[in-house]
Amino acid sequence: VEFDNNPVDHKKLTKVVRQKQLTEKIVIVDGQPGCGKTMLSPIIASMERVELLSYAFEIEFICRLFHLNKIDNDAAIAMVRVLADHKLYQTMMGRDTNFRYSDLSSAFQDSNPWRYFKRIFQKGDLVIPERIKNERPILNLTTHDLLSMSDPVLSGLGEGVLFIEVVRHPLYMVKQLQLNMERLVDSARDIQINI
Repeated sequence: VEFDNNPVDHKKLTKVVRQKQLTEKIVIVDGQPGCGKTMLSPIIASMERVELLSYAFEIEFICRLFHLNKIDNDAAIAMVRVLADHKLYQTMMGRDTNFRYSDLSSAFQDSNPWRYFKRIFQKGDLVIPERIKNERPILNLTTHDLLSMSDPVLSGLGEGVLFIEVVRHPLYMVKQLQLNMERLVDSARDIQINI
């Protein structure tokens, strides 16, 4: 195929895909910051086969950029699929697991923390896809304001996704938003995409 140095033609002919999929089931606990997601996520993590709560900022960023028409549909879907698989693979390998004792997403906060300690001593790499197939883990993601712009997630992961939207009384949300603004506005800790 000849492109005549026209980037538009090349872009039209190129499609980004993630063909294989490791992740079969995902629970996404979503809502505004401070609505109670991290109270619900550990309860969900205590259910059979459900993994420790994990924040999915990368997936949030991709969905926001897609919503703003900054990323093509195929690329957003492929990246969501890749990131979900990567997060599950790393979790099953014992990598990227939070062992910081007091954090809400810490293995110490899980109903069965020993499974995460065992993983760091088990065989990994080539045996992980088979372990995922046999154990059928459910990825437990916590996100912020994702549902309204979740098209790449729903298109990429399909029926394997369960969204739980946490809603808090509006008066308490106003108070929470005021606290968030006091703590995060103009702070380098605010890891968000700004427009």
